[in-house]
Amino acid sequence: RGVKIADISPAKYEEMIKKTFAKVARHKLNVRPSCAPQFMRIAKEMGLNMSRWIRGCIAGLYYCRVYPNGDITPCPYLPIKLGSVRDNSFKEIWFNSEMFKTLRDVESLKGKCGFCKYRGSCGGCRARAYGLSSDFIDYCGDLHQPAELKGDYLTEDPWCVYQAKESN
Repeated sequence: RGVKIADISPAKYEEMIKKTFAKVARHKLNVRPSCAPQFMRIAKEMGLNMSRWIRGCIAGLYYCRVYPNGDITPCPYLPIKLGSVRDNSFKEIWFNSEMFKTLRDVESLKGKCGFCKYRGSCGGCRARAYGLSSDFIDYCGDLHQPAELKGDYLTEDPWCVYQAKESN
């Protein structure tokens, strides 16, 4: 169902976020887009104060998914099993998982996300980087259970239209 429905383009997505933030500024709304980490860059460009948010992509920072069977993944859209609360404590997995540690380290990012001046506040969508850098194209069908690592969750977010400049 919905397979033939085309997604909006990255440029349209960016435009939608800008329009949303124009309304946020005008009406003093408290809005935090999910799965759109570039909102931090856009908000900064528009002069909006987003200091209450740590980073755009919060997977592994203060957010993860715990499945009913106890399996833990970084976010619902990044279905890579990092452990299970049936085998280890949540604290053990949260603080010692190599993937969680890597997600928290913006120095690990690759491609244009790796040298972008907004990498600390945006971080790119790690799920989108993973999904679009692999053969993992079943966006919803496999999200009900964790999978093995297939793509590169550290590569650049292909939906970001910002053209980061590599420093020399």
